[in-house]
Amino acid sequence: MTTRLARAAVAAAALLAGGCRGGGTDSSQLPLRFRVQPAGTVAPGDSMRMTAYLVNPGSRPVRLEFENQCQVEFYVQAPDKTVLHPPGGGTTCVGAPTVLELAARDSVRFDDAWLVASTYALDHTAYAVLWEHHQARGEEREYERGHRSNIVTFRLAEPQQ
Repeated sequence: MTTRLARAAVAAAALLAGGCRGGGTDSSQLPLRFRVQPAGTVAPGDSMRMTAYLVNPGSRPVRLEFENQCQVEFYVQAPDKTVLHPPGGGTTCVGAPTVLELAARDSVRFDDAWLVASTYALDHTAYAVLWEHHQARGEEREYERGHRSNIVTFRLAEPQQ
């Protein structure tokens, strides 16, 4: 009888630990998938929509704590690697802490847009970056670097004569 109670207690503890926030998934294992619309070729003056999905493929929820409101930031680069978006190559962050909780096998969507403004009729690149954050590990908060999504290449159309 005592063995049966001990096994039940261990099983209950495992279930509780599995449901706790911040359990177990390293944020570097959270894929950040990125896409743009329209894809392919865009013209100056068009609005290009950018979407990123942060995915938790794990079996436990993840809690990420950010120092400011940058969770995912979007970037567009000209062929010479000049950052065209965000304007001036900086960020669009607001200085207020935020928390992102991502359930097991779930994703969260981030959106941005860029008014196409470039003089290069060549290939450009765009991507998203998961910002630097803290991740709860029991009682501790562990600092983690962010990581970049896949890179999407698109072409700027030749200006009309």
